[in-house]
Amino acid sequence: MISIHRNNKRAQQVMSMPFGVIFSIILIAIFLVVAFMVIKHFLSLQKCSEISIFMKSFQENVDEVWKSSSRTKTMDVILPGVIEEVCFVDFNSTLTRDVSKYADAKSRYAFHSPNFFFYPPERACGVSYYSFKHINMTQTISDNGNPFCLKNDGTEKISISKGFYESLVKLGRG
Repeated sequence: MISIHRNNKRAQQVMSMPFGVIFSIILIAIFLVVAFMVIKHFLSLQKCSEISIFMKSFQENVDEVWKSSSRTKTMDVILPGVIEEVCFVDFNSTLTRDVSKYADAKSRYAFHSPNFFFYPPERACGVSYYSFKHINMTQTISDNGNPFCLKNDGTEKISISKGFYESLVKLGRG
């Protein structure tokens, strides 16, 4: 009778081992899935942070030039790879460049009257358009076209300049 009981315990140990292994594998899989989701979330936060930093830095550079009597400054266009272009626009004027490409932006943003948008807008973390202060959009688009877009390929620079008798800054290619 004792030997039968010992065999039963041995059978329970053998049966409980696969359950423990399967349970451990399931837990490891759940931890891996959660870890990948957290990493993906932090990477998307990094992209959104880079977009916000670019916008803040651009406005600070514009303000710095605007406050001076006469100055020119250049700024690199460096954004996450999901953003193809940054565009400065005057929706109150006629679009003169790539009208079919940016017609959606005009229908989307004309009501808000921004002077800046990211292209493509759906990849800009909910900050697809903005109105920067102290920019002479009339002069900017007459020199560069409407919209004035710069590619986000790491080689483009924005020139921010103001002449001695000008009250607003104008933008151009750096």
